This record gives sequence, structure tokens and C-alpha cells, in this order.
Amino acid sequence: MYKVMIFGTGISSKHVVSTLNKDCKVIAYVDNDSRKICKDSKIPVVSPNEIINFKYDYIIIASQYNDEIFKQLIELNLSKK
Repeated sequence: MYKVMIFGTGISSKHVVSTLNKDCKVIAYVDNDSRKICKDSKIPVVSPNEIINFKYDYIIIASQYNDEIFKQLIELNLSKK
């Protein structure tokens, strides 16, 4: 089973999650908007700086700001893979 993090919490993230197969488990959502951060839910919403606290296989960018988010992830020293 693949553990994935979804970067984005808007409509695009809902579409992405609906297309994932049973071999993928969403372990967290990531968002830059601090008002959306929520760790009390079944699947937490965390800030980008907290990504390093998770063991994941993939980060899926589900946002119209794909290029900016990709650059942000690289600046956080996360693997391009």
C-alpha cells in the first residue's frame, strides 16, 4: 500500500482522492493556509514544514499552483521523486 500526502485541500484535492485506487492511503493533507491546519481530524491537515514528520511514498500536488508548490517542496529539500 502506498502512503500519500495530498498538497492542497480544495476542490482539486477531492477530485484527486476520488481517483486513487485501493492501493493508496491518504495519510495527510498539506496546505500553506494556516487557517486550514487541523490535526484533530481522521486525516490531518498540516503545514509544509511538517512533511518531514511523516513516512510517505508520494506527495501529490492537487492545486492550480503546481509550479510554485513544486519549487516549495524542492526548497524543503524533499526528493523530486
